[in-house]
Amino acid sequence: DPDRYKFDKTVKHSEYVLIDLAQKSRKFKILRFVQRSDKERQYYKDHPQALGGKSIMKFNYESGNEAIEILNRGGIVMIAPEGTRSEDGNMQEAQTGTEGLLEKAKANALILPVSVLRIGGKFRVVFGEPFSYEDLMKEQAQNPTIKLKDLIMRRVARLVPRGKRGFYENLV
Repeated sequence: DPDRYKFDKTVKHSEYVLIDLAQKSRKFKILRFVQRSDKERQYYKDHPQALGGKSIMKFNYESGNEAIEILNRGGIVMIAPEGTRSEDGNMQEAQTGTEGLLEKAKANALILPVSVLRIGGKFRVVFGEPFSYEDLMKEQAQNPTIKLKDLIMRRVARLVPRGKRGFYENLV
């Protein structure tokens, strides 16, 4: 029930609220990945304790392996393919880690596209149709010039209103 949660306008980043709700209600485990942005990488170089003293590469490798193990056991892994928040509310290009994770998990991955939009002080969550890695491979065979990550994001973009699809506006 989306009206059940009233969010204060001081909440800047919706995923923090959603992650907090997920952790409290379902006891989710959060696997973090360090993206390629210079700003984020510099933060972790300046604060190595935030990664338990591991290098960024080792930290990401271990998180990726744990995600694959979860999928192989039939578990659920939620991915934010863009890797960061959108400052203007428009979709951004997905990071390559999304397709790498799916390629390794293959048959064990069922993908459920989800769009989370903040409208006013409330969140609107829209779920698309689930699809498999095999479905994605068939789609890629028909569209060989489109990257796997972009085929995934095309399905997410279909859940987002025109004008908010950003990088994926013309791919839908």
